[in-house]
Amino acid sequence: MMCALVYGMINRSRRLVFLGLAAVAFTPTVAVASPASPSHAVVAPRPGKFVAKHPLAPLRRLKAQGRVDARDLVKLLGEKNASTAGHARRVGHYAKLIAKELGFSKRHVAQVQRYGFLHDMGKLLTPNTVLNKPGRLTEREFKVMRHHTDRGAAILRATLSQDSAENRMAVKVAKYHHKRPDGKGYPANPMAKKVPLEAKIVAVADVYDAMTSQRSYNVPKTKAQAISVLRAIAGTQLNAKVVKAFLRVAKRLPESNGQVAK
Repeated sequence: MMCALVYGMINRSRRLVFLGLAAVAFTPTVAVASPASPSHAVVAPRPGKFVAKHPLAPLRRLKAQGRVDARDLVKLLGEKNASTAGHARRVGHYAKLIAKELGFSKRHVAQVQRYGFLHDMGKLLTPNTVLNKPGRLTEREFKVMRHHTDRGAAILRATLSQDSAENRMAVKVAKYHHKRPDGKGYPANPMAKKVPLEAKIVAVADVYDAMTSQRSYNVPKTKAQAISVLRAIAGTQLNAKVVKAFLRVAKRLPESNGQVAK
């Protein structure tokens, strides 16, 4: 039922091309300390018996247990890929700080943090071979990676326990956090001006954490280096107002994101 619901939504939208999802293994991973940067984690496959017959099987089991919240979903993401789950938690933390800086209400700040936690849920359906590849993605692999926004929106729409304005916004953030002010990015629609502010906040948090995290394909930038990049891409790749708010927040951030509260 759960799988059929998610696939139904995606098929109706006709925006998503599935690339052999039934063959994608939902394989647990374990975080291994990197000698060069012990505060970060590099993800390596963990041997074990659990390989789901279908990548959405764990979601279906979670939904069957009753009410599903953001932490349940992030925990599930961590069972597939520890690095991606850690990224989601840090993005939520940074998004919360930006929302506070922008003057959001306490309740709205908490909602934005939740959107950060959930923004990459579509990576449940991205193979670990793509997520953990130690090098640049091929054009085909990048297409697979890009699908995580549509897939994440579909997963959240089908999984979150109730239809509410907050959950509908979580779906929008998952779908549009890679859409850029200059109209580039993905998905192709809508126009950049229709992207909600919450998605723009999560986008800045996402980019900062990606730059300052140990990844299989790059060495993390320092805080100063990442801030320099954010200044350079403000107004084209990222919303300028949100970047300015983050730069004020960044003065209070630790030098390493390994020190960020999880």
